[in-house]
Amino acid sequence: MPELLSIGVGKTIESSVWHGEPLIVDKKTEALVKARSSRTSSSIADLSSDEGVEKAVALAKTWLATCCTNHTNCCLSPDNQHLAETLPTRVIDVGSKEEGLAPKLLIPTHPLGGINYVALSYAWGSGHDFAKTTASNLDDMTKRLPWDKLAKTIQDAIIFTRKLSIRYLWVDALCILQSEGPDDAQHRADWSYEAARFGQYYQNATLTIAATGAISSSEGLFLRRPALEFDPEPVILKQNTNKGETNVFIIQPPSPLWAPAIRNAPLRTRGWAIQERVLSKRILHFGASYLLWECHESRVTETNPGDTDSLAYSDTGEDFISAFKDIDNRQVHDIMRSWYQFIDIYSSTSFSFHTDKLPALSGIATRIKDRFPQDYIAGIWELAIPEGLAWMARETEEPDPGSDLPSWCWATRRSVSFFFVWDNNDWNPMLKVKSWSVTANGPQTSGQILQARLIISGIFKGIDLSDPSLIFKFGSNTNAEWTDNVTSLTALDPGFSVDRLLFIDDARSIKTIGNHHPCLLIGKAHVPLSDLTGKALVGVALILEPTGRVGKFQEYRRIGLASLSFVEYWADVQDMRTIELV
Repeated sequence: MPELLSIGVGKTIESSVWHGEPLIVDKKTEALVKARSSRTSSSIADLSSDEGVEKAVALAKTWLATCCTNHTNCCLSPDNQHLAETLPTRVIDVGSKEEGLAPKLLIPTHPLGGINYVALSYAWGSGHDFAKTTASNLDDMTKRLPWDKLAKTIQDAIIFTRKLSIRYLWVDALCILQSEGPDDAQHRADWSYEAARFGQYYQNATLTIAATGAISSSEGLFLRRPALEFDPEPVILKQNTNKGETNVFIIQPPSPLWAPAIRNAPLRTRGWAIQERVLSKRILHFGASYLLWECHESRVTETNPGDTDSLAYSDTGEDFISAFKDIDNRQVHDIMRSWYQFIDIYSSTSFSFHTDKLPALSGIATRIKDRFPQDYIAGIWELAIPEGLAWMARETEEPDPGSDLPSWCWATRRSVSFFFVWDNNDWNPMLKVKSWSVTANGPQTSGQILQARLIISGIFKGIDLSDPSLIFKFGSNTNAEWTDNVTSLTALDPGFSVDRLLFIDDARSIKTIGNHHPCLLIGKAHVPLSDLTGKALVGVALILEPTGRVGKFQEYRRIGLASLSFVEYWADVQDMRTIELV
């Protein structure tokens, strides 16, 4: 007869005695606990099978019907009422397997208001060796898509859209003219036109399908799901007390949670996918282990399809999404603060082309501008320009010679962190913005910047940045460990102070750092001391470099940011200057 495993677990408490007991209780309780803890009872065993796909379609239809029928915020919100219900410039007609109609590209000749379509959010991945639409094959694509040459994710999206009984699908690789070479003017013109409309395409879509768990488009939507190939059972412990009572302790296996599945997914590292998610009304996520649903009112998982995960929004990126989806009920200060905090995360995401960072926010920027009318100036907002200049580069890089972005724009860097100004109640901006100019290929919010400059006025000082007591951060050359939060630097060393910090953006400019380097004060704030006994008053300043050009005002470019003692470096300075920042 097999032995039953017995475990004694407990604390040293005189009033109770632990006995090694079999890890079972009565059959009814055991069955109830196991049923409640099962991770696979509601899940799809094999999503790659025909049966699994059909189950996924049925679940998606249920979620979609519930949302369209019961979710007022998803169907009747002001965010959706102002949208023009028209198809994108091009869509995929997914055809019908039953009718023998092959998928093809459709170019609507007139507006088709109220037509349902699906949008695809996915990562291209490396290689990009799959069929795309170009100027030279456009006619062929409108007759029939080359099925065997399509990316696996696009194939799966077409199949799934068909099964949802929705006729049209939007996919960037097939619905925008892709490049055939550096001199492809048709591609550049088409991309410029379409990029400014990406946001509308995702906002207007009935549903967005997201390949959330896939690293590249070669993997598809219907992934293997190792996490659901086994179903751990709960551990049930029984305790007999000296009073003759029995206590039952149940150790449950962890339930799949919505938030970690999204936060840790490969797609979340792709820059374009951030906007696609933020703007979509409804998203069906094909995760690495299970399906997930997201809309304005619900966030559920395949393993628990009826219960919204209350922990869905649990980090800065999610906070911004939450604030944005509720933008009509938010104050401008909340949205400005959320924007810059969000950029901390967004700036670190990946792009095939570094120049896409601002265009990939165009839809979000347009919506914010509609809600709070103001100028959008190369990634920063008219109502929060000083705050938008107070960023630090996490990495020191060589400048991109092909970029038209100004030196003060955070999108020139691979990854940035905004200073603590939004979390500091006594932040006092001291820089005055006289004027600005922006030239873009399209509206300001398109992000396709051709030229941008600021005329700003503030306290100006030449500072000895070669002082050995100052702490530099540039690339891997630093005498202080880097953290994402400037105030947490004080915890690294009891003698460390945030009032002697320099952050250098541009590796080329490090050699120019000297004993009388021009700096312009952005603002001041109190920062906690390392021993938490008080606060230090610091001045946050732009580190500048003259370009050699002088018009009405002397022209400078930004090369870094300084956090220096306000009393020591700025309190007695009387030199107020107006400069042109490019």
